[in-house]
Amino acid sequence: MLLFVTLRPHTLFIDRRIRNFQNLRIDFRHFPLSRAEYPQLFRRIDAVLWIVLRIPVMVSAIARLRREIRSLGLHDILYVKALDCLLATLIARALSGNRSRLICEILDVHDYLLYPSPYRRAMRAVERFMLARVDLLIVPTEGNIDQYYRPISRYAGKAAVVHNRLPSGEAGPCLPPPGHEEAWVIGWFGNLRCRRSLEILCRTAGTMGGRVKILMAGTSLFPRGVLEQAIAPFPNVHYLGPFKECEVAPALYAQVHFSCALHFEPPDRSKWALAVRIFEGGAYGRPTIARADTAMGRFADVHGIGLSIEEPCEDELSTALSSLTDETYSHMVARVREQQHLFVGEGHLAEALARISE
Repeated sequence: MLLFVTLRPHTLFIDRRIRNFQNLRIDFRHFPLSRAEYPQLFRRIDAVLWIVLRIPVMVSAIARLRREIRSLGLHDILYVKALDCLLATLIARALSGNRSRLICEILDVHDYLLYPSPYRRAMRAVERFMLARVDLLIVPTEGNIDQYYRPISRYAGKAAVVHNRLPSGEAGPCLPPPGHEEAWVIGWFGNLRCRRSLEILCRTAGTMGGRVKILMAGTSLFPRGVLEQAIAPFPNVHYLGPFKECEVAPALYAQVHFSCALHFEPPDRSKWALAVRIFEGGAYGRPTIARADTAMGRFADVHGIGLSIEEPCEDELSTALSSLTDETYSHMVARVREQQHLFVGEGHLAEALARISE
């Protein structure tokens, strides 16, 4: 049996991981530390305050989690999402006397852990202490291990890479791309927070005019008014509002030719990240637009599933789209369709779970 410990009852990641477990026919229980969702107003506050606000939630949940862990057997598994949940789980497990095997999955290295300062060194020391007590660390890209966890966090235990693929069955068959009469349509979907990406897309819209159209949808994490002011001068750029990905994604991707996976913040992490947009867009049959000299750009190049844009991206994206032919685009789409195993499925997760028994 597997006990899946998360902070919230539902997020896109949590719901998808649950579907992964179901598709793998794993016997599991979901244990959210918080019984309620966090208000959206918390999403823009300082990270330190965000951590402080989580502490009462974790403290109140530890007693409940301790009782749950005591019911686990020696061969059962604790599967914990994120470091705050790991802290609560380590405390609850110590209080319970249980020694079930422990997996921790971390989607991103937090900004506060990346750069030098006394405060950040203290946080990394706490992280190092906690990770030394897990049996397996799961991350979404190899770069997380090579660039952070081994050299900086000094994690020496087992690690596995599980890409942010969609669960089997979520996307359905690849969508046929829209016709290309005059404009290439680029979709930028999900959490919208990278200011440089916004600037590049708006610059491209201004340079190419009616030959390109930009659709944006999802949660804007920019300060109030920034997104709206940035796109206002461009009639070919449209923000469609927030959405819940798995419900609205098919209708959105049906309208676009490319999924935009340009990403520049924070600078270090953006070089090794493999954004969910690559996998979500690919699952719906859409090539990606990524930045060269990053993990996303190399992924696009190696598999032939999109455009890898060199710096300065503001100019090179317009150049690439202006020279793109229908034939070249059709070849990209065909490559995406042929390689659905890159974007959908539970293979990596199954392999990672098998490692816990090695």
